[in-house]
Amino acid sequence: MEKSFLFLKDQHREEFIRIFKFGLIGILNTIVFFILFFILFNVMKLHYLLATSIAYILATINSFAFNRSWTFESYGDTNRKFLKFLFVNILSIIVNSLSMFVLVDLIHLHPWLSQFITICFTMCVNYLGNRFWTFYE
Repeated sequence: MEKSFLFLKDQHREEFIRIFKFGLIGILNTIVFFILFFILFNVMKLHYLLATSIAYILATINSFAFNRSWTFESYGDTNRKFLKFLFVNILSIIVNSLSMFVLVDLIHLHPWLSQFITICFTMCVNYLGNRFWTFYE
């Protein structure tokens, strides 16, 4: 993968690869969330809200582990970094909810289009928060 980005300066290439890894983990983590939700809701017959909460918590832990070790290669003080990671995720949920409200209720865009726009925006918030605060060394 790195050879295809040779035209970029080393610093920019590393950042681009880090962003790619972050996005890939986001996609894989979404799949993990839906698999966990399916198992908890359909197989274990948990209430949908409980299944959602448990799946989200487990997916967040999974996301933290992979982003810490693979995307940002950041070790040491795992507990503190995990709390920062949770804070960034909570901030992203708040940004997502506010953005959805503005786009759907005030601007009157379709919820699916609004969610797509919002996810692109919150992914940036999430990446920057984790890159320059959670895993900054």
